Amino acid sequence: MGNKVGVEYESRLNMVRKVFDKIDINRDGYVTIDELEKFLGVPRKEIIKGINKVDYNKDGRIDFREFVDFVSKTFLSDFKFFDKDKSGLITLDEMKQAFEKLGKTGAEKYLKELDLNGDGTVSLDEYIVVCLKIMGWD
Repeated sequence: MGNKVGVEYESRLNMVRKVFDKIDINRDGYVTIDELEKFLGVPRKEIIKGINKVDYNKDGRIDFREFVDFVSKTFLSDFKFFDKDKSGLITLDEMKQAFEKLGKTGAEKYLKELDLNGDGTVSLDEYIVVCLKIMGWD
C-alpha cells in the first residue's frame, strides 16, 4: 500500500511540474507575477497575495518547491470550505450547504464532476485533480 501512495504522490507531483513548466514561459526555473497573471487571468493583487504566502526567500518569484506549496495551500483552503466536518471528504450534504452559502444551485452535478472514483464523496486529491483540469493545468 505504501508503494501505491508513493506512486500517486509522484503522479500528482508530475502533474504540478507540468503546470509549473507551462507557466514558466521563459524557462528560467521560476514563476513570476507576470507569468502567473498571463496564465491565470487573475487580478495582479490576488497573485501577489498568493505569492507572498509562499515566496519564502522574498525574491518576488517562486521556484518549484514554493509552487507546490502555493498549489497545496490554494486548493486546501477551498477544500476546507466544503469539508465542514474535517473528515477529509466532501459529502453531498456538505456540498449542498456550501452551495447554499454561496447562493448557488447544482451541488449534485458538481459533486458528480469532482467524484472521480464514484464513491459519492470527494477527496482532496480528486478535488485538486479536477480543479487543475478545469483550469487547463492537465
